[in-house]
Amino acid sequence: MKTRRPIFLLSLIALLAILAAGCSNDSNPATANDGEIGGANAMESLDLNASYGGLSYSDEAEAFGDAALLSDAMMAEDLSLDTADEDSLVDDDPGLDRPEVQRTYVRILWGQLDGTPRDSVRSTLPPEMGLDWTGTVSVTNGAIALSRVIRFERPFDHRLPRTDRQTVGWVSRTGPHFDGILVCIFSKPDSTGRISGELTFRTGPLTQTFSLAELHGLDEVIPVDDLGNAVSFASRVIDPKGDCGEGFLAGYWRSTPDRGDGNGGVFRGLVMNARNHPIGFLMGRYGINDAGERVFAGKYIGRNGHIRGLVEGSWEPSVDQDGMGNFAGHWALRNGDRVGGLRGEYKSRADGGLGFFHGQWAEACAEGI
Repeated sequence: MKTRRPIFLLSLIALLAILAAGCSNDSNPATANDGEIGGANAMESLDLNASYGGLSYSDEAEAFGDAALLSDAMMAEDLSLDTADEDSLVDDDPGLDRPEVQRTYVRILWGQLDGTPRDSVRSTLPPEMGLDWTGTVSVTNGAIALSRVIRFERPFDHRLPRTDRQTVGWVSRTGPHFDGILVCIFSKPDSTGRISGELTFRTGPLTQTFSLAELHGLDEVIPVDDLGNAVSFASRVIDPKGDCGEGFLAGYWRSTPDRGDGNGGVFRGLVMNARNHPIGFLMGRYGINDAGERVFAGKYIGRNGHIRGLVEGSWEPSVDQDGMGNFAGHWALRNGDRVGGLRGEYKSRADGGLGFFHGQWAEACAEGI
């Protein structure tokens, strides 16, 4: 049964301009400037009682030296972007390119989100033996374009031919891993400027509908069984003429095995732009500090390991679903200026196995973070 969890809105300061272009916003979050912040702690000795974990504002090895994290980034990079749908829709209806038309990226992932999506694990189960997620996503206002397929095992997993401009279809089965898609929605406002209509995701394990109005800043994970299968929805309304960097987050949220209570552990993952293309990495720790506050802290680095910010925030477990919860925070530059926010949902495992987090980030000038 679907459970809604609260969306955290952060008050952010400082404006940064990074070039963006249409629905393919490829901007990177801001880099460091002068000043003093942080300490001398290495990641291994991060102190949750200190501001930003007491971490030094310094560069790191690529992907923090984590081979698995680097492999995830390379796998995501290898997936080709498909802009043909977007171009075709605009060619057929030039009105979709008007500035008042709302453009929304929606990333949908389905399968065992808290599994280990490594090739060695994926190959243990033939695609035809997995859980069948063949389905569609459709809108009742405007048009929808398929921008990317995520972790599809071709040729078995594949997109279906378009039947109309308001529906995207696919064939997908998952075993101990997940698949997904990234779509771009063009929503036409009515005479009053209001965006109406709905988005509906239809598969055998789950059918879910959202109003187009509630897609801005949506973060939701919906479990579908007791085996770890779930569907993750994350979306952002993108200003095609804007200068604000924004995008998605995804990675692993792992409780410390010797605790067994889910109240402390580590996280690591990818920072991606609005087209789900990896542009950096996150790593840090979460837990409860001496004041009894649920906090997290860590570092955000670019693809080459260059420091882009120190991260801190809070997390909160769900009251009705074991191991699940949400997080919200910000990142700061060397001088302490908060220049962007991040938030999302996580699932941890009490046995110390890999959980996951999914979410989104935006610079301070963007809305909804």
